[in-house]
Amino acid sequence: VNSGGIGQIQSKIKDLGSQADNLVGQSTVGVSRQGPMNSLAQTEAKFANQVTPESALKAIRAVGDEFERRPPQWLPVQQAHELKKGTYSVLGDKAYKGELKAAETEAQKSLARGLKTEVENAVPGVVPINAEQSNWINAVKAAISRDAIAGNKDPIGLGFLAANPIAAAAFMANRSELVKSQLARLLYNGAKPATTAAGASVGGLLGSESGRQQ
Repeated sequence: VNSGGIGQIQSKIKDLGSQADNLVGQSTVGVSRQGPMNSLAQTEAKFANQVTPESALKAIRAVGDEFERRPPQWLPVQQAHELKKGTYSVLGDKAYKGELKAAETEAQKSLARGLKTEVENAVPGVVPINAEQSNWINAVKAAISRDAIAGNKDPIGLGFLAANPIAAAAFMANRSELVKSQLARLLYNGAKPATTAAGASVGGLLGSESGRQQ
């Protein structure tokens, strides 16, 4: 978990997106607006189940009405694909800035999900690509979060650890994203290191990170 790893994941996400774009670009199929509208209806039903639904439902219906006014009834699959990507991109920025209410955000997400489903039905080859890309997007979100936390750690003022090398090693291992990433990989792969082996692994990783930081 570091800026280099995050960059590699982002590169993978971009590559998968290009693969999906190429497949969709070769299709001659059109998609209907009805699929996204069905997805929006599910969101409307969800927001209706609360004590004060009026304002939320009004926002959702406004989004649906605007979408339905887009001509034509059938969209080229390439246009549907671009609308989906553009919606997710704009939503991320607007939601971060607080420009959209929750109901409006969810309504637009619903339409984007509906467009994604229609594109996948029209071009089945993008289904595994989208699934893999989604996994990498989740991974980069987690990595960015962990990297930000690690960046806020400040070892200054902890000189008392110098008198206890074992405690210092454990402390630095706990603060090292490299160590924790490698140990997480061992656990994920089902490794069962003995206590001494685990200690040696941590020591080796600490040495590796120390050399990298010099």
